[in-house]
Amino acid sequence: MKMKSTDKKYLQAKIFSLMDEVERILESGTSVDDFIDETNIFDDWEHMIPEREYPIFVMAVLNNIRKESIIETILFSILNDTNKKNMQKTSYPKKSNLISHFGELPFN
Repeated sequence: MKMKSTDKKYLQAKIFSLMDEVERILESGTSVDDFIDETNIFDDWEHMIPEREYPIFVMAVLNNIRKESIIETILFSILNDTNKKNMQKTSYPKKSNLISHFGELPFN
């Protein structure tokens, strides 16, 4: 899956579609451990989602968690990461963030 689009609705639909697909596979009797060992379904997403949010994404997909705050966090991380990559290609100076979010989780 090539993600050139940064459309939030499109990404959300792709995530929900992935959740539906994983749910069908797991309902067929495949264990989560076997599924994770044998699948490459997350490979494309691993390259799009920042490392910090990737485990949250995998857990949300495996457990079919569609809570708005979690989905918004995942979408924000994808879109924000894409914007950072685009800005790094330009000659804009780097801005440093002084606000620390250490210890915060999207589940709060």
